[in-house]
Amino acid sequence: MATLGKIRKQSVLLLIVIGVALLAFIIGDFFNSSRNIFGPGSSVANVGSESVDIQEFQRRVDQFNQQMQQSNSKEDPAVIQNYVLNSMISETVINKMLDDLGIVVTDDELTEKMIGSNPDPSMIKLAQQMGLQNPKQLHDLIFNPQTNAVDPAQIEQLKAMWLEQEKALTEQLRQQKLNYLLADLVVANNVDAKQLYDEGVTTRHLSFVKQDLNSIPDDQVEITDADIKAEWEKNKQLFFNEEEYSDISYIARDIVPSEADLNAAEKVAEKALADLRTSEGVEALNNNFNFDVKRQQLPAESVTDPQTKQFITTAAVGAAEQTAFNANTYTIVKLIGTTVETDSVNATTLAFSGKAAVLDSITALLNAGKPLADVAKAEGVQASQDSTWFSFIRDKQTPAEVKKLITSAAPGRFFRTDTVSPNAEGVISTTLVRVNQKKAPKTVYDFAECIYRVEPSDKTVNDLRNDLQKFLAVNTRAENLTTEAAAKAGYMLQTGTVSPSSVQVGEVPYSREAVKWVMDNKKGDVSPIFENEGNEVMLVVAINDKVKEGYVPYTNQAVKEAIKQTLLPQKKADKLIAGYKAKGAKTIEDYARLMNTAIDDTTATVSFGQPFVPGIGLGVSKLIAEASVAKIGELNGPTATSNAVVVYKVTREEKVDANARPFDAKEYAAIYQNTLFGQVTRNLMSILLKENKVKNNLLKFYTK
Repeated sequence: MATLGKIRKQSVLLLIVIGVALLAFIIGDFFNSSRNIFGPGSSVANVGSESVDIQEFQRRVDQFNQQMQQSNSKEDPAVIQNYVLNSMISETVINKMLDDLGIVVTDDELTEKMIGSNPDPSMIKLAQQMGLQNPKQLHDLIFNPQTNAVDPAQIEQLKAMWLEQEKALTEQLRQQKLNYLLADLVVANNVDAKQLYDEGVTTRHLSFVKQDLNSIPDDQVEITDADIKAEWEKNKQLFFNEEEYSDISYIARDIVPSEADLNAAEKVAEKALADLRTSEGVEALNNNFNFDVKRQQLPAESVTDPQTKQFITTAAVGAAEQTAFNANTYTIVKLIGTTVETDSVNATTLAFSGKAAVLDSITALLNAGKPLADVAKAEGVQASQDSTWFSFIRDKQTPAEVKKLITSAAPGRFFRTDTVSPNAEGVISTTLVRVNQKKAPKTVYDFAECIYRVEPSDKTVNDLRNDLQKFLAVNTRAENLTTEAAAKAGYMLQTGTVSPSSVQVGEVPYSREAVKWVMDNKKGDVSPIFENEGNEVMLVVAINDKVKEGYVPYTNQAVKEAIKQTLLPQKKADKLIAGYKAKGAKTIEDYARLMNTAIDDTTATVSFGQPFVPGIGLGVSKLIAEASVAKIGELNGPTATSNAVVVYKVTREEKVDANARPFDAKEYAAIYQNTLFGQVTRNLMSILLKENKVKNNLLKFYTK
């Protein structure tokens, strides 16, 4: 009772303790879940009301990386992630539209596409990769495994591949239906078709003079802030920004070997060459970690490097030579030996998995002259190919003993490519081969390419870093980091923009860490030195401006420069035209004299809708529109194009002979529809993305 009394006395304290604990739990859970409430959560991107899940995204990235590894390719992870993400964003908006439109694929449609009478080429290829004749056999192998002697683990892998293909073909069929729908929306009537015909049926010939805009230096044209503001107001939709970004300046200093490094490397290469010339094979480089040794056995026509090919086809066995020194990389080639081998063999093959007695029977029938097609459907026959050419010299998959067996076999009889015994159930899996024809043997060169890429020494890297650090110690703010200051120190200052969706700074690979720094810091800040993967570049970034989402103001330096480049030709044209008027030019001869040029009456022809005018150039839409309706013989202009001021007359007009090219409503309706359909499909994604705002959250998950 005394204990109970004490507990009652402390009840208020206990309630407070419990309350604080609960509050701490709730607050902790709030902060843990705030990533879901206020941050990206598990979404690597938000697309309208949809999201791209991080786990599915990472699975796709891993899959892509595996493909890159299989092809011995390497790419900046940020580039791969951005490629995968853009693909998934496109899929998301397309699938949303397909769902909204109610476009579905039925089971019968999918079945026909996968294992029907005319399956998709991708399914045929997949089946053939498994050594089967058609997708139906592959389906039976996967989903009726009890009828085949196949490892269950392999069945699971094949099933996963099958389901992945099923998903891909479903989306392919849905998009085909969408294309049919879009094509039906673009319809041309007779008026449209006739207009298209008329636009191309008439050709007008011009007599013209022109003066190039570059005849006026840029510094003789004044562009005021008022001009820039007015142009911005007129075309501000061109400067709408979908996401925040930063205007930056940056220095990308290549980390390259110094002269001392190259001198030391030259001695290493000379010693390696001497060692290779006085030793067997390439054993002399076994402990020389500077060199990457790649040994190959190839015929001459398969050697792609011309210097290597020249050396191995003329050198004596055992000789070694430095064949190249490019991009700080030495290439030394040693010819180890030569052989004469049969490469190209034409053979008939039959893959079998079944009872040994059945195999013996099939072999006997084939060797007795039974056509391959007659036994192809026999029990146990998995696949067969008649009269196929095989190349074995570069083939790294076929075992050496099998290659030797096939290339040395006499033509005309089927034989097994192994001596494996049947398993406990009496089942045997093997391949029957009959050699039909062999091409003449080739000389195969056994050689080694020994590659030495000279890397900058630690001293060189430290010296480069220290020099750059001294420069930054003086230029601590973006306004100090000028082109002149950088050039004086021996650096080149570049400019660019960085946004949350940027994968790198400029064209500097492996620089997303610098992108993250830019997005996290303020206008005027200068970054520390970033060194990318592989120690190839030292990067410094300065933030010149921070630009929010929306219309970028005309006061932004990049916008100013863009508008200036638009106004410059307009101002030059205005200046030239004002000069002509001031001097009272009235005839084409007057203009020719003022322009100090001759009249051209043979070159220029105009048909409505053409992208340029011969002799005048591009950016001529206004001139073409005017010339298409101008009176013959009447002076027109001066008219400004994108690069000149032109004065012209229409001298004559000719039309296509209606008998030679009569109007065909169906033909021109089809051309009209195809043209517009192409425009719709090309712009579809940009249209959808405007309706489905994208927020890229990659930087929230990946910084390198």
